[in-house]
Amino acid sequence: MIQITKTQIGFLAIGCVICLILGLIAGYMIAPKEIELHSYNFGGDTDKLATFNSYAVDGDWSTKIEWNTTQLGDFNVYVIENFTIPNTVSNIKWEFKAYHRAGGLIPEPMKVSYWNGSSWEQLYILDDTEHVNEIFFETLDLPTESFSNGKISIRTDIRYSSHVVGGLLPHPPEQLWHYVEYFEGKIIMIGT
Repeated sequence: MIQITKTQIGFLAIGCVICLILGLIAGYMIAPKEIELHSYNFGGDTDKLATFNSYAVDGDWSTKIEWNTTQLGDFNVYVIENFTIPNTVSNIKWEFKAYHRAGGLIPEPMKVSYWNGSSWEQLYILDDTEHVNEIFFETLDLPTESFSNGKISIRTDIRYSSHVVGGLLPHPPEQLWHYVEYFEGKIIMIGT
């Protein structure tokens, strides 16, 4: 029969408490943290949208900026999202959600860029063959040059193209669409 003294039980309990505290501290230090949006701007053909621009920055991942699909032509809208972060951060990611309605009309329907202090650097380009007719999420690693001086600016360009094709007998005219609709994006910090 194994006998355990009260002292041994006390040491075991203290050891468990210490492990729990260290685990919580380590989890806090490496757990991802979201950064709040500081400011934003929109540009391009925003009058061609069917929804409010603010749907792209409202924090609601079920709302999106949608194109007015009765429009014919080629249009572009961009949103620039600005964030303030602690200077001690070393690992930052950009995560976003979008919908790609593919139609083969535009080769790069979506681009994501970051401000490096003097110009926009491309971080992501959606190819017209990727995420065809689906809602998708992407998580991108941001290079350290994107978050110098405690600031990050992310620019997301989405495009729309719609044209009527055909119309010669026996084929009636048909409207084709190709576009991306943007739900939301966020900065995720890992560690401090």
